[in-house]
Amino acid sequence: FKRTTDNQGNLLYTDILFYPKGLAKDKGGIIDNLPETLTTIGGAAFSNNPYITEIHIPASVTLIDASAFANCSHLKTLVFKAGGTTLKIGDYAFQNCTELSLTLPAYTTEIGNYAFYDCDNLTSVTIGNSVTSIGDYAFESGDNLQHVYYGGTEAQLSTLTIGPSSAGIVDAKRHYESDGSALQKYVRPVFSKARPMRGTAAMAPAP
Repeated sequence: FKRTTDNQGNLLYTDILFYPKGLAKDKGGIIDNLPETLTTIGGAAFSNNPYITEIHIPASVTLIDASAFANCSHLKTLVFKAGGTTLKIGDYAFQNCTELSLTLPAYTTEIGNYAFYDCDNLTSVTIGNSVTSIGDYAFESGDNLQHVYYGGTEAQLSTLTIGPSSAGIVDAKRHYESDGSALQKYVRPVFSKARPMRGTAAMAPAP
């Protein structure tokens, strides 16, 4: 851990740089005791750990850095604690987590390139309306991703910007929440592929 102190001299753990594989094994694969002062899960901190099955992420975390959980082949569950304000998910953060199921917290703001690439178990994903950008190949895994549930209106969804190489997230069937109502099922896709512009493609309503 990276440590600092507050104005009263209390020791705070702010960044996790590495988590031992053996410790995850000893805890039965469930990591539920990360410090509530943690702000950053560092690059590759948990990567290639075959023992992790579930991890609880404190609301204080604002960055899950590049490759933080890449190749955690048995990671199934992410528990995001309530009360967060912003969360950026870095490039390759969960790449090749082949057993993962996913509901992102409403305070997620950015999803990096290849963030969930080759997460073969993802057939649906829930995204809040605070997300402003989704990177290249963020959810690519063949044609496995079938449904995207969006926690906002169609108008809000149309402003979302994605990388130009993100067919998985673009082509999935869209379900959206409008004015606080329940998520609508089996609506027509509200986005179509857009021509890349300056390295990104804006998701726009289908004709």
